Amino acid sequence: MEITIEEKIQNIIQNSIADYIHSHGGELIFHSFHDGIVSISMKGACVGCSAQDITLRFGLERTLRRAIPEVKKVVIK
Repeated sequence: MEITIEEKIQNIIQNSIADYIHSHGGELIFHSFHDGIVSISMKGACVGCSAQDITLRFGLERTLRRAIPEVKKVVIK
């Protein structure tokens, strides 16, 4: 059975990104994937953090786009 894109995204978040975010007191929550756009929310220390955009674009978005070609963009819900 093939895993869905949503499952792939969640696996990458949990296995590649979550530990880094948690180590800084934050949390990423996956909400949806539709038309190439991944929707997430950020909690904890991530809320209002000046590095939020860097983490989002150069951390999560870059990692997801490299692993899953269907991902075009990550947005905060």
